[in-house]
Amino acid sequence: MWSADVLLVIDMQNGICRRGVADSLDLSNLMQRINTRVQSYHALDKPIIWIQHHDDDIRRHTFDWDFLPELMLNRTTDDIIEKNHPDSFYNTCLDARLQQVGAQHLEICGAQVEFCVDTTIKAAFDREYQLHMLPNMTTTWDNEYMNAKQTQKFYEKIWQNTFVSGLA
Repeated sequence: MWSADVLLVIDMQNGICRRGVADSLDLSNLMQRINTRVQSYHALDKPIIWIQHHDDDIRRHTFDWDFLPELMLNRTTDDIIEKNHPDSFYNTCLDARLQQVGAQHLEICGAQVEFCVDTTIKAAFDREYQLHMLPNMTTTWDNEYMNAKQTQKFYEKIWQNTFVSGLA
């Protein structure tokens, strides 16, 4: 399977993907798919950057802020970049880190479709990164307009061939 220069995993945290006993859209399967991609990037010795969100609702150093424990995050080799804005580039070192490793092609996955994933995709596109994404590599929740699956498919259709390759 192909790989980009860097795998970017966005906001796969307890407070974003879990609400009490409920999980966001297809979370268990998504974690398996992300772990498969993580293993591929590790095997190829390619960088993985985990984006970690914090704000008034998701406070740093709390359970909600922690990454989902089922994920294969390697704190020794993987990078973690904290953010407090939907855009993973805004007031972070993400762009500098990507330039440092010579990245031009990014593979994106994570949460939450209509917030941080969408914003980061468009911010990366504006910075002229080539973006790649496999289908169903994001998660979200039902909202008042669409259920979570409809939201995911709606955004994948927007991203496909305009911002991201690989979704077709």
